[in-house]
Amino acid sequence: MTASDMAPAEGEVRLWAVPRDRVWLHCPRCDGPAFFARGRLSCRRCPYVHDGTPGAWCSCCHRWEGDVPVLGERVVRATLRCGVCGRRREAEQRVTGATGLAPVRCECGAAMTVVSSWAERAAGFDDGVDPIFGLRYYLARPCAGHLLWVANREHLDYLARFVAAGVRPGPQNEMGNRLPRWMLTAKHRAAVLAGLGRLRQRCDELESA
Repeated sequence: MTASDMAPAEGEVRLWAVPRDRVWLHCPRCDGPAFFARGRLSCRRCPYVHDGTPGAWCSCCHRWEGDVPVLGERVVRATLRCGVCGRRREAEQRVTGATGLAPVRCECGAAMTVVSSWAERAAGFDDGVDPIFGLRYYLARPCAGHLLWVANREHLDYLARFVAAGVRPGPQNEMGNRLPRWMLTAKHRAAVLAGLGRLRQRCDELESA
């Protein structure tokens, strides 16, 4: 039996991806701690509550549709055409919340029409941003020149065990084997574990409040 075939110890949980439920995020209204569980995002500092997941960018209407209370910033790329001179051009805009694209004028002075558009998140998963809402994770802090973040206690406990382990068992598609290299190097191990310890203290404070 190889190390990769070893089963986790009793009480330990393997993670294959960052948890999507019961996670701590920054409130989009007051920037305080907001908890997402069972389809509801609720702030622990202000009255903000949002039920359900965000809406989506409509490629026909070229704006956000559905229940979108301003959850994160997106980059919208669009192909535009002038109805007067026929010129076509590509445009890129950052859009926050339920707003659509800002008007774009052609070199001839006429307003251009959006032919097609699509949206992407301005920040990626590795930037400490939740992929569902586009909000930053609340349990985060600078560490070894990078950003160390966790979604919740389960995620925190898993990272602490994986980083501290001398031999890291588990299949290659286990989440720990896909962590950024800086988190797993011996020279950063002490800093990462210390950072996780501080995030644990903050998590304790949030859960006891």
